[in-house]
Amino acid sequence: MFTVFNGILFAVAVVVLAAGYAGDAVFGFVAVLDMLIGVLTEIRAKRAVDRLSILTRFRPAVRRQGRGVVDQRDLVLGDLL
Repeated sequence: MFTVFNGILFAVAVVVLAAGYAGDAVFGFVAVLDMLIGVLTEIRAKRAVDRLSILTRFRPAVRRQGRGVVDQRDLVLGDLL
């Protein structure tokens, strides 16, 4: 995940590389590694939240014209929950 801190580290690494001190710009790899770890963590968290939302999905019991409607997307104004 791109943060301000990672942006600063990356910008400083570019400046150090431009100055010709490639050995001193190793910390730039730390910024790139931190961004990759952040992206992977965000992906894993998103998947976990998606799995949890399936478990806690609201399933209303609706009566419309004597029939039961259970899909949340089919609700309309005037339905009896």
